Amino acid sequence: MYEEVNQEYLKETYEDVITIGAEQTFQSREFPEAAYIEYVSSELVVLEQYNSPHHKGYQYVYKDLLTTADQYEVDLFVPEKESNFLVLYFPVENVLFENKIFYSSLGFFIVILLLILIWYAKLTSIQIIYPIQELLRGVEHISKGNFETTIHSKANRELDELKDGINAMALKIGKEVKLKEHSELLRQQLILDISHDLKTPLANIQGYAETLSYLIDISMEDRQKFIQIIRSNSLRANDLIEDLFELSRLDLDSSEFQLTKHDINEWFRLVISSFIDEFEEKKIRYDIDIPEDNPVVAKINPKSLERAITNLINNSILYSNKYIALSLKTEETNLIIKIEDRGIGIPEQYNEKIFDPFIRLDSSRNSKAGGSGLGLAITKKIIDKHNGTISLDSTYKEGSRFIIRLPI
Repeated sequence: MYEEVNQEYLKETYEDVITIGAEQTFQSREFPEAAYIEYVSSELVVLEQYNSPHHKGYQYVYKDLLTTADQYEVDLFVPEKESNFLVLYFPVENVLFENKIFYSSLGFFIVILLLILIWYAKLTSIQIIYPIQELLRGVEHISKGNFETTIHSKANRELDELKDGINAMALKIGKEVKLKEHSELLRQQLILDISHDLKTPLANIQGYAETLSYLIDISMEDRQKFIQIIRSNSLRANDLIEDLFELSRLDLDSSEFQLTKHDINEWFRLVISSFIDEFEEKKIRYDIDIPEDNPVVAKINPKSLERAITNLINNSILYSNKYIALSLKTEETNLIIKIEDRGIGIPEQYNEKIFDPFIRLDSSRNSKAGGSGLGLAITKKIIDKHNGTISLDSTYKEGSRFIIRLPI
């Protein structure tokens, strides 16, 4: 800000304006470039000026005469005996400089802010918006049943975790859907097989029962024959229903399936001993290999596991070709039970299906030799309940060999 102009200086300037004019006074006094002089009448009309924004003859409104922008200081000289007066306007340099700095800084800040916003918008698009769009497209595909859809996108850690979670969910849902579809096919097939297997014995029972009721004059021998046929078919139907009940019970009821500790060597001997008479009666040669030394203790359900082993031995008796081998060994933390024969064997295409319900090797499905068709399915369910595995040894070519592995 400039030094305040005293009244004497103003008086001299006033007289110079009257004598030599406003322009020469401005130059002789060496006023700043942005300053200006106005010689104003009592009616507030500009009589003479230099460097002023107001032209000669400009009419002031009184209230605006001394009101200027913040960047000017106003000095006024009014002579005692004259009505005209002098007005000097001096620029406030600090204000001009500060305004210039302010507007320059403001412009620079705005430019930097715009650049930051553009950079942030691009970064947000790459790291957030694009990945979210990919997630939405993936979820849309999954919602339409395309559970094999895999979302590929790179984003921040949180979105990557969300992406991995959605991919894992889709994979799990896809597996569950396929499993459900497979289970539904098995259920439909099971119903068809049950209907087929029950149809023959029930038809025989109905037919012979009607024959007995209609025929009055029938010999005792024929009557006994018909009754025996009815009884035989009813037993077959009953066996099938009991096996179905057992299969369902193993699927649904896990609370009653208790595992307790037993000496497996001794238990296996007792199970096999019940078949010795049948082996000898049917002239089946048998080899039994059970360790005689230290007992092997494992958790089992004796009754259920006996049924599983019995099903396998009965199958071997049926197709054994007069030879059966039974063995029990330990292998690290597993108990290995092998049941093998030298019979007709099982075709390779049945290796995976042999434990499914109603799978028989006889294409006629007449059940004369195949039982209910549920024996091996029940056996597998029981082994699964023991946290074990059962498999058909595909390397054994002389007949059939089933291998059971149970945890010790």
